[in-house]
Order: sequence, then C-alpha cells, then structure tokens
Amino acid sequence: TGGAVVLGEVKVRGKGGRVRTRQVIRDATFLQSGRLTKGKSGDVVKCHNLYVEMGLSKDGQVYPARAVATGDVSGRQEGSEIEAEKVTVSFDEMVEVAKAVRPAKPAAADASKEADRRIRPSKLEAEGGVRVTDRRDKEPLIVTAQRVTSKLVERSAVVYGGKGKPARIVLGDNHIEGAEIH
Repeated sequence: TGGAVVLGEVKVRGKGGRVRTRQVIRDATFLQSGRLTKGKSGDVVKCHNLYVEMGLSKDGQVYPARAVATGDVSGRQEGSEIEAEKVTVSFDEMVEVAKAVRPAKPAAADASKEADRRIRPSKLEAEGGVRVTDRRDKEPLIVTAQRVTSKLVERSAVVYGGKGKPARIVLGDNHIEGAEIH
C-alpha cells in the first residue's frame, strides 16, 4: 500500500476582498487497492491504482479535475455502474440555475445569486472489458465494449468493439451490435 500527494499554494480572494495564500493538493496517487467514496450517496470507485489531478474552482475551492483509475475498476454513481481495466473521468465546474420560482423581472444581482456552481463529471473514457449498466430508467441499459467515450453532460457516447468482438448495447428486447456505435 502506498501513494503520493503533491501540494501547492494558490492565492485566493476571501470574503471582504482580501487575498490570501492557501495550501492545496495539486494531485494525489493511491496505489494498491484504491477506494474513493462520496459521502452517504453510495457513489464509489474501487481499483488497484487511482490518480487524481486537482483543479481550482472560480471561488477558490479545490476539486478533482481528472481521475484515472486502473486495474479491475468498478464504480457506481447515481444509478449507473461501470467495470473496466481503466476509467478516466474529467470534471468541470458548471453553472446550475436554481429551480426556485423567479419574479417576473429579477434584478441582475438577484439573478446572479440564483446560479449555483457545481463540480460535475463531464467526460468519461473507459477501456478494457468495459461493461456499463444504467438503471436510471424503467429498463436497464447495458453496454459491453472494448472502449467507451462519453460526454456525460450531453448523455452521448461512442462505443467501440475489440478484436473480433463487437460492441453491444442492450435495452430490454432491443439489441445493437457493431464495431463502432454512435
């Protein structure tokens, strides 16, 4: 068991406009049986090795910008599960508008308060014996492939087969197979 953490310093503007220097984690590597769990949500990644590159949000918060899991990777998030030899996930800071009822003519200052910045997974790349199961809908969607690239925000993916073995997507009684599926 082992790993490494690289620290750095950033300047952030605090409340009241004061600039201060803060120590942050730039990246971290976890070797031999890595496990990353997100709070009480049940989201989890298990793998042999995990490398996490950190980013800095507009408000000065550190977040995982890119995570690379290798070796018997399995993960679960929001009703979706994945298994592969290698999984790379990129994260981006995204603006989410509050779903609250808005006044007919909000002031510019009020409108900016309604936007909330969240760190969300934006891109996923998986390779080596990939199996994805998405249980968020009535019937599960099951993907088996050699490689998958997905734009998570757009909910789109390209699925690639391997040497003599086609990629496959199954949804209920519907089956699609091919060397490359868009």
